[in-house]
Amino acid sequence: LAFLCADLDIDFITVDMDPANSRRAARMFKRLALPFRSVTAKGEDYLSAFEGLIDYVFLDAYDFDHGQHSELRQSRYTQFLGGRISDSECHQMHLDCARTLVTKLAPDGLICFDDTWTDEGGAWMAKGTTAMPFLLSNGFTIVEARNHAALLGRPNFPRGTYPTTTS
Repeated sequence: LAFLCADLDIDFITVDMDPANSRRAARMFKRLALPFRSVTAKGEDYLSAFEGLIDYVFLDAYDFDHGQHSELRQSRYTQFLGGRISDSECHQMHLDCARTLVTKLAPDGLICFDDTWTDEGGAWMAKGTTAMPFLLSNGFTIVEARNHAALLGRPNFPRGTYPTTTS
């Protein structure tokens, strides 16, 4: 994502609740001479405090409980978020981000949820369980949903104008 943003001259900020992850990202940006920032914060807090409009958001934040998280990962959640990974906290965090993005996402902005899909009955699962229905009921439309991710925008966004790169 950072390289794509550099190619497209888009500012890139990565936010993580774990300072070790933030430090790794900052070192990577420095090593690769990328002019981006790494912030240690809870994603929902960062978005809430952000001033201005946001163009693109990739939400790959608080994990859902798929039963295969390592004890190290669980301990980081306990240390920095006060408890082990839980679906209810995952759903609340993503809903909090969605509520903020309704007002802070640029009119032509895009939101991408990772680890999000629908079940056989059409209900949103994993990270998008509560956030996806909320956004869809607040004027967002699905641009693309595949590979356990969903891309949303507002209906007035002209389709077919997404940035592209060549290799």
